[in-house]
Amino acid sequence: YVRLFRSKDDLARVTNPGPRSKVGAALITSNAVGAASWMYLGAGEDFGEFVVDGKGNAFFGARGLENSQTRLVAIGPGDTKWGPEIPIAPKWEGDLKERLVQGKPMGWAQSLWVHLVKAAQGGSLTRHFLARFKADDGTEEWRYPSQNSENIEIVRGPYLFGKGMILLLTRKSGASKGFRAEVVDSSGKQVWSKEYPNVQLNVARWDVKGSKLYIGVEQRESSKVTASSLLCIDPAGKKECWSKDLGNRWPSHISQGGTTLCVGRNPGGSEVEVTLVKLTDGSDVWTKKFSNRRMTGLLALSDD
Repeated sequence: YVRLFRSKDDLARVTNPGPRSKVGAALITSNAVGAASWMYLGAGEDFGEFVVDGKGNAFFGARGLENSQTRLVAIGPGDTKWGPEIPIAPKWEGDLKERLVQGKPMGWAQSLWVHLVKAAQGGSLTRHFLARFKADDGTEEWRYPSQNSENIEIVRGPYLFGKGMILLLTRKSGASKGFRAEVVDSSGKQVWSKEYPNVQLNVARWDVKGSKLYIGVEQRESSKVTASSLLCIDPAGKKECWSKDLGNRWPSHISQGGTTLCVGRNPGGSEVEVTLVKLTDGSDVWTKKFSNRRMTGLLALSDD
């Protein structure tokens, strides 16, 4: 599955494109030479990232660039006998009523979890939701938080673990400090939360196999970092596993190895520190310092 965008010159060759014309975004290749078995194209549309299930179905968000109509779209695996010029209709598509799909949908056990965002309008704050849809027909099963609850922004996640459980990091809409870790069960009910007030979230790393989230946070006064920490959250156990004080050396990068976590830190100025810590308790393994450098990336290997 490949995303593509057609040029303006290419779009100009489309004869009488209507608002539903499919001219511009995703194709499937199926054989050894990469010939397209079918294309799904949309004139005047912006397509988001898509997720593919085990049956070859693709799910993604779409937004009209002129009318701002937003949709959640599902396309079936197609037929390898089709050619790229044969039009294909979606398996289903649902109107999201001006709510944008943020990031890539997640799929598990015939369900889709989608991060939705309703932009600020007329003085109202931006509002984020997590919605669960049936993958077979696009029926919305639930939405979190409910319509009458407080406005929130989802700043990290959703992270899927267990049997349809979700971890989110959220904050009140419009807030610049503080966040909350929340676990939402498969029915859309919050079953655990923990507040982290007066801190700013710097970086997060989700351990898919271990179902743990490692995050770096900092506290500032007058634009100066006064404290920072590295935290491990275990959503299945509904707890914070450990917390490591990093002083004013705020974490900017996190990369996970096999049994360790590699943390990039910036003590300030032109110095950089790289610290290796144990996944189990956050204890130090070693620290290496670099002078007159800045960090642009960090990669830890599975063999540590």
